[in-house]
Amino acid sequence: MKKGISLIELLIAMALAVFVFLLVISMLMTILTANARSSRQETFEQTKNDLQSELTNAVKWGKDISWSSGQLIVDGVAYSRISNVIIKNGQLLTPPQVKITNWTITELGQGDPNISLRMEIAMENAANSSIKDNMILTVTKRQTIIVK
Repeated sequence: MKKGISLIELLIAMALAVFVFLLVISMLMTILTANARSSRQETFEQTKNDLQSELTNAVKWGKDISWSSGQLIVDGVAYSRISNVIIKNGQLLTPPQVKITNWTITELGQGDPNISLRMEIAMENAANSSIKDNMILTVTKRQTIIVK
C-alpha cells in the first residue's frame, strides 16, 4: 500500500481551491463595484440637494434678480457655469467629480415682482461620462405684502 497523495487527488484539491478563490474574488469585486456606484450616486444626490437649496433660497428671497445664459445674479451674488462647474462669486458650488454639462434658465412668470424661473441643470460623472443625471428646478420669487 502506498502512502501519500496521488496526482489526481492533488489536481482535484487545486481545482477546488481555485474555484473557492474565484468565488471569493467575484464576491469582493461585486461589493467594491456596488460601493463605487453608491458613492457616485450619493455625490449626485448631494450635489442636487445643495444646488436646489442654494438656488431656491436665493431666488425666493432675492430682491434684485437677473440672468443670462449660464449666469444668475441675485442681490449682487453671481452664480455661473464655468468649466463644467457652478461657482458662486468665484467659489465652487459643485464638486469637481460632478461635471455640469448644461444650465439653462427660463422665465415662466410675468416679470417683476412675481419672477418665476425654471432652471434645468444637466450633470454627469467627471470620470465616467455614461453616468448622467438631470435636475429641473422651478422657483418663484416670494412676495411679501405688509398690511397696516
